[in-house]
Amino acid sequence: MFSSTQEERNASFPSQCMTMAKVPGCSTPYRAGLIDAWEELGVQEVRFTIIVNSTWTQEIVFNGLDSNKTSWYSGNRVESSSWTDVTDTQTYLYFSVNGYSSTSVNRLWAITYSHGGCEGDLGWFMASYNPFAGCSYDRTLDLSPYPVLLVCPKSTKCKMHSETVKADAFAVAIKADKLK
Repeated sequence: MFSSTQEERNASFPSQCMTMAKVPGCSTPYRAGLIDAWEELGVQEVRFTIIVNSTWTQEIVFNGLDSNKTSWYSGNRVESSSWTDVTDTQTYLYFSVNGYSSTSVNRLWAITYSHGGCEGDLGWFMASYNPFAGCSYDRTLDLSPYPVLLVCPKSTKCKMHSETVKADAFAVAIKADKLK
């Protein structure tokens, strides 16, 4: 394991921010500094896991070779997925960390299939960061600083407005040549 990871966590984040659950007093998602050293680490594989009700529910494994801190999250890098229709040959409207942003919505970490107006949007996952606009599924009721993480709980894509559930968090784990 990278030797400075624990020291980095302790120095950068309050202790209440170390859990996977959303807790009072933690206003920022956890972000490891290893992300900034991505290209030097020799990343081979990336595991993206979505957590709902403290349970790991959906997962995608990506080919991390020759990737950077955002390019690994792409449909053409999918090696396996708990969704049967998330494959490296699937056609996606958006499959990127940057997702889709406009003046009314910020849908990051988006894995979407099609846009058909709010009720016709199909996809698998997104993190929506705008509580004031967009579709009803983009909004938080409490205007929280946290994003709304929407995940399709089925084995195939869902209607984003009616078939998704809110996730607690997601985790990104890497397998790399140069982790100590």
